[in-house]
Amino acid sequence: MLDDHRLIEKLRKIQALYDKGVTEGEKNAALAAMQRIKEHMLTAKPKPQIEEIKFTFDNSWSRNLFIALLRRHKIEPYRRPRQKKVTIMAKMTTEYCDNVLWPEFLALNKELVGFINQATAEIIKKAVNPDLSEPTEREN
Repeated sequence: MLDDHRLIEKLRKIQALYDKGVTEGEKNAALAAMQRIKEHMLTAKPKPQIEEIKFTFDNSWSRNLFIALLRRHKIEPYRRPRQKKVTIMAKMTTEYCDNVLWPEFLALNKELVGFINQATAEIIKKAVNPDLSEPTEREN
């Protein structure tokens, strides 16, 4: 897609062709080209704005995974002064976050949390007690 400045410049050039056009066919072709560009300018979507997005994590492994994922996507993670360590800031479009980055993170995080839970259960069974069943409910 062309940006606005290039489209305006094209319109100026086409207008000059129209003004210099000798035959009716040249003028009609220039008018048609101008109309196509004007329609394109009216229907073109504005460029998505890059926004600062705040993410908060309740565990260190999900936070570390997200930081690594941001860096893999060439997005620099950061924190503002006095923000807690659980907060990660990043600049990107919301469309990219919603459609690419966040779904990828959720899928990877699900696998990571499952693996960590399984490893934790195995360690506790071997080192502390093999009974990991939930406690029973009791009335006083």
